[in-house]
Amino acid sequence: MSTLDRRLLLFAAFGLLALIGASVAAADELADGLASARPVLSRYCVDCHSGDAAEGDVDLAGLTDLASFRRQPRLVQRIEELVVSEQMPPPDADQPKAVEREALGGWLRTFLTAEAQSHAGDPGRVVLRRLNNAEYTYTIRDLTGVVALDPAQEFPADGGAGEGFTNTGQSLVMSPALFAKYLAAAKEIAAHAVLLPDGIAFSTGTTRPDKVAEWLGKLKAFYARFTRPLGAAARAEQVTVKQGIRLDLGSDGFLPVEPYLQATLDLKAKADIDAAAIAALANDRGLSPKYLTTLWRTLSAADTGSSLLDHFRGRWREATAADADAIAAEISRWQDALWKFNAVGQVGRHLGRQDGPASWQEPVSPVEQGQEFPLPILPAWERHSRPFSEFRELFPKAVCYARIVPVDEVVTLNLFYREDDQLSRLMLDASGLAELDQLWDELLFVAREPLALEAAFEQLEGYVTQDRQDLVSSFTPMRPTITGRASAFRQRLSESEPLHLDAVVAFAGRAFRRPLTTSEENRLRSLYEALRGDSLSHEEAIRTLVAHLLVAPAFLYKLETPGAGSEPQRLSASEVATRLSYFLWSSLPDADLLAAAERGQLDDPVMIRSQVRRMLAAPKSRRLAEQFGLQWLHVSGFSSLDEKNADTFPTFAGLRADMEEETVRFLDDFFRNDRSILSLIDADHTFLNERLAAHYEIEGVTGNAWRRVEGVRRHGRGSILGLATTLSTQSGASRTSPILRGNWLYETILGEKLPRPPKDVPLLAETVPADLTERQLIALHSEHDACGRCHRRIDPYGFALETFDAIGRHRTVDAGGEPLDTRATLPDGTTLDGHQSLRDYLIGPRREQVVRVFCRKLLGYALGRGLQLSDEPLLTEMLGQLAANDYRISVAIEAIVTSPQFTSVRGRDTAEDDS
Repeated sequence: MSTLDRRLLLFAAFGLLALIGASVAAADELADGLASARPVLSRYCVDCHSGDAAEGDVDLAGLTDLASFRRQPRLVQRIEELVVSEQMPPPDADQPKAVEREALGGWLRTFLTAEAQSHAGDPGRVVLRRLNNAEYTYTIRDLTGVVALDPAQEFPADGGAGEGFTNTGQSLVMSPALFAKYLAAAKEIAAHAVLLPDGIAFSTGTTRPDKVAEWLGKLKAFYARFTRPLGAAARAEQVTVKQGIRLDLGSDGFLPVEPYLQATLDLKAKADIDAAAIAALANDRGLSPKYLTTLWRTLSAADTGSSLLDHFRGRWREATAADADAIAAEISRWQDALWKFNAVGQVGRHLGRQDGPASWQEPVSPVEQGQEFPLPILPAWERHSRPFSEFRELFPKAVCYARIVPVDEVVTLNLFYREDDQLSRLMLDASGLAELDQLWDELLFVAREPLALEAAFEQLEGYVTQDRQDLVSSFTPMRPTITGRASAFRQRLSESEPLHLDAVVAFAGRAFRRPLTTSEENRLRSLYEALRGDSLSHEEAIRTLVAHLLVAPAFLYKLETPGAGSEPQRLSASEVATRLSYFLWSSLPDADLLAAAERGQLDDPVMIRSQVRRMLAAPKSRRLAEQFGLQWLHVSGFSSLDEKNADTFPTFAGLRADMEEETVRFLDDFFRNDRSILSLIDADHTFLNERLAAHYEIEGVTGNAWRRVEGVRRHGRGSILGLATTLSTQSGASRTSPILRGNWLYETILGEKLPRPPKDVPLLAETVPADLTERQLIALHSEHDACGRCHRRIDPYGFALETFDAIGRHRTVDAGGEPLDTRATLPDGTTLDGHQSLRDYLIGPRREQVVRVFCRKLLGYALGRGLQLSDEPLLTEMLGQLAANDYRISVAIEAIVTSPQFTSVRGRDTAEDDS
């Protein structure tokens, strides 16, 4: 039994007797209250809301006794909202006296509170949920490791439901047309699969040349971590032109002497130099700890009698940190004298060739070549060997042939060429060597290099036999090696096939977000055999399996299996992991979360909280800002918003992406750094680059880089109320809209509800008439008899934000040049005057409501359903915990993910209700 189950059982045991007694008393009290409330409903509401012609399809005639009220809790909630907010009865109908309205509202609240408590913790009815477009895209990217994939770009847009989010089951329907798109996307994704020696991976490309180029890029990136390219002058010396073709001996992969020398000179100035200090400095500067250690020990050692190295030891001892360049330049001159480079296209010793160069980089002797260097007088044999060889051991000119694909001969013997012995010897530790070997193995496997070389050699051999008899003796000895490698590779391809199938089975477990059952694995392996039996190649069969998995219900849907009975059932560990990952990351669980599930740790609330903290700290938590945050604020897709008048606001289109990025970064910082929910309203920081700072008239921000900027409250920023996204979205094409802004704040931030506007209300002009101010235009509209009741609720909030124009810039006059009037009085008598007074009001008198509505939205997003009456006690509990903990967002998230609603599912025999 899990910790949570034990906690629930103890709670139930201690409270059972009290609940039995209390429930009887509560029922009697509710029945007595209904006797007083029901006549008010009958007198003022039932006439219009009953029978076949019930207005708004709301029929109150059936609400006759306590049992009938309990059968329709959603309807009762709606009645309570409308009665308390005085939206009903409508203005042209008879109105209840204040005492009647209060009595009815009071009883409805009492009834709803009792009902909520009696069903508290109910997991609710969660409709089968497929992955929405964003979840599908993120899941594919995380599953394949290819962040460039955008498989849902041709899918129809998702709709919102529940609490207004696109991850709600009711909105995630599946049609034949949509399934066809999923199938097409699955086939396209499968085309990115790459067969590796020991498994499968995914590439950004779909053709073999694309995949080979990607693995070449990985190998070149590895080499680049340890090397440097030649300068422009030296690079030019490596290039020749033969038969009109530009040939390059290679200008990458060279030893970066200067930064290592600089590091040793910096170390020399320190005390207590040990291996750990050298490694720390190397890692800090992106250098090889192994080579830096070797160089330090060589240069700091006593002279050994090796004249050339002793010469540089002497220079190094006398040098300061400023001398690194000069010493490196002298070492470079010696490197040029002691090494030369050959055309890799003619290097064939590794393939059995008996003549031609043995390697790309070849040692030479300056003495034999007659070069003059200021060496001490030594015996002739030592001048020819010892000083030079010891220098070369420490300072090779190049450490690897980083070009990999040679282009230094018109006809080449090598499709890919590996020469990195100096890099391996001087710079790589065991893990680096293993990584390098793996990259080479994968490259040759993906390119099928032994087979390609065999085919190329056969063509080249035919040419030599017919037209270049002088080269036959060079080429003939290579045939056994080349054909032997090809034969061995064919055998390896065959032996790797079971490994690829095993990899697809493992891929299926990750895709399904749970361990496969034995029958599922057997079916997958049988399908592979059937595909091979239908004459598909191994590679085609593997890709078909991948596509099959990506349209399986276990992948496309977040499946949860309820147990028998009507009582709530604890979700399986993998199902809890899936809920967690799609809540916080909009994607599948990672290896760490799945391992925690497998160990049974997700039954423990303490371990769940630990995982939440880890997940929120990860870069993928940005998706919570993008998916929950932007939808909550109604600014999803803002970067493509094209509803502004380009003549009036010519800078808007170029700033949309920056405006959206500011919002995402502000919200990401909120979640990642566990900030107070109140900071959403009244923070004193935001995130800016130079372009957006200029738009906001905030000085001191230069460059394209994003940064956190403090002290922005005085500019009206640092709040969701001061974001250009929210201000622009809730405005018109050419002017501001206090109505839109007020309605957004009233409904989105405060959670209030308004009736639909009358159909016959005329639309406001997009441009303000010359004889009116913007505010006067709004006043004329709001004075309409059918509109005034609602506009008195919402317009004051919008007027308070009039210091911002229609694209979020600060202003002091309206579009017509008239002074702004931001004063307004709310229905509760509060006077607002500008955005700061609105902030103060929201985190002051309306604090609890703002926080509760935010928590309601977050809970609805986490559960993927609309909230129900039985969720209200959890919201109340969350508010208490938040108030005691500075309203930190982690408190709300942890309360959600450890709640019965999140970790449980209704039993499959639970009767459907209206909760």
